[in-house]
Amino acid sequence: MNFDKPQETSKDSALGKYKQGISDQITKLTSKRVSLKDVANLLGAQAFLTFDERNQSWKFNAKGFIDQSAQNHSFIKLPDNITILAETILPPQEGETIMTGSGAGMEKKEIIPRSRYLMEVLAEMNLSYEVIEGTNDPKMMRQLSYQAFIIKSADKIVFINDEEGNATFVVFNAPADLEEVKKVLALKKDELRGQPNVETIIYPGDSEKWKDEMKAVLQQDEPIEKEIITPLQAKLSPRRIPYGFWRSASIKEIEVEISKRGLDPKNLPGHHKLAEKHNDLIQGLKKRFGNISEIRKIFGGSTLRTPTNYWKDLSEKELLDEIRKRGLDPANLPSSVVMRKENGNLLYGLLSRFGDFNQTRKALGSKILHRPNGFWLKASDEEMVEEIKKAGLDPKNLPVVSDFRKEYGYLLGAIRQKYGGLSQAREILRGYKETEGIKE
Repeated sequence: MNFDKPQETSKDSALGKYKQGISDQITKLTSKRVSLKDVANLLGAQAFLTFDERNQSWKFNAKGFIDQSAQNHSFIKLPDNITILAETILPPQEGETIMTGSGAGMEKKEIIPRSRYLMEVLAEMNLSYEVIEGTNDPKMMRQLSYQAFIIKSADKIVFINDEEGNATFVVFNAPADLEEVKKVLALKKDELRGQPNVETIIYPGDSEKWKDEMKAVLQQDEPIEKEIITPLQAKLSPRRIPYGFWRSASIKEIEVEISKRGLDPKNLPGHHKLAEKHNDLIQGLKKRFGNISEIRKIFGGSTLRTPTNYWKDLSEKELLDEIRKRGLDPANLPSSVVMRKENGNLLYGLLSRFGDFNQTRKALGSKILHRPNGFWLKASDEEMVEEIKKAGLDPKNLPVVSDFRKEYGYLLGAIRQKYGGLSQAREILRGYKETEGIKE
């Protein structure tokens, strides 16, 4: 590797020393037979890594990376050593292994460079550390290996994976002996999470918030998460369930949380009934597992809520009673999108009886919500906001395209007609002032 010498001027002397220091650290690591590829992966600097076909070797543009790091004020501290294990760190648990096929068509997940963010935190706190990286089984759904940051001076190990959807784990009072450390690396996620000396950190979507949380955790003498993330263990804990609970909690923890509310996990009521008193519960369960049928299936309950031909065999009066007992007016039914979200069982029953939703409305004397050609193009921002709200969405926080396609296809088409695309709609609607019907 060739590095430019730092410019020793009074203006950028400190910056020059920083650049030279990082250059020296990279040279030190490679002298210990740590490959340039491993260094680049650790730094989240794959863009600066190229393969030389002629010499059949990897080249790392360390100068380019260091310059960009300094320009962005992302000052880092490299590890004293990197060890690559042949074993998997935090081996896969049930549901994390590809059972059939090669997995070649599996969708790639977003990369969040948390390892680099942690290096920035460690540089700020002036903490030395080593890194152990594992080797993933090719059949694993997890595409990147977990990295274990060994911070001996703080008696902690931090487990980091830059692939989205993977929590960060901090082990307190960590063992110093390598063989004992390897026993911790061999635990599965649920086993690690269940240890009394482990705290789980969920990425909040903001790098600065995550780094602030990591600083606080690294300064703690003992974990506090067990008291917060499992309020069920504290019985009648007055604490609110913290951000990230539904994504990181084990199935057993969620079962206990459901039971704590006087509900049977195997016999959950419908969306509408749950939302009356447990809206946070139904939203959390849906984020984690999907629809009510899937949730019931997870907890070993029956997904068949009504007998075969139940809806077709109902008398007209019985059908109207079924609709009204869900708090709906048969003559003024909401859109199919809202029905699917809040009363999916009823919607599917009506469709099995009448064929399509317009036929359902016609049979029940409900107004058919048909929009003439060009309606959305001419609609005002106020009308669009109202339509978005009817679908149960926040106009200022619209979901991604994939979520729109799953549940709000017609609305996605309307937004594209009106604004040209989802990005443009977000930009316009974020500045919409609802009280006056104008943009801020």
